[in-house]
Amino acid sequence: MVVAQRRPPESTGKTRTSCGVTEALPNDTFQNTCARVETALRSAKQQGRNRTMVHDGSSIHVVQAPPLKTPNWAFALDEES
Repeated sequence: MVVAQRRPPESTGKTRTSCGVTEALPNDTFQNTCARVETALRSAKQQGRNRTMVHDGSSIHVVQAPPLKTPNWAFALDEES
C-alpha cells in the first residue's frame, strides 16, 4: 500500500512529494496497515519532505533513490531563437 501527498508547487516551480509505504503483514488488520503507512508518511514530511519512507513493521527506513542523470541535450539552448 502506498500513500502519497502532492502539494501545489511553490514559487520555485518544483513539485515535492512525500510517500509512506508498508506491506500488509500476516494477521494484520486494515487499521494496523493504514496506521503504519500514516506513520511512515508523517516521518517523510518531518524529515524535510520530498522523500519516501518505508515502515517494515518494526521500524521506518528512508528509500534512497538513485541519482537522476539528465541528458546533456536537456540544457542545450536554441541559439536561433
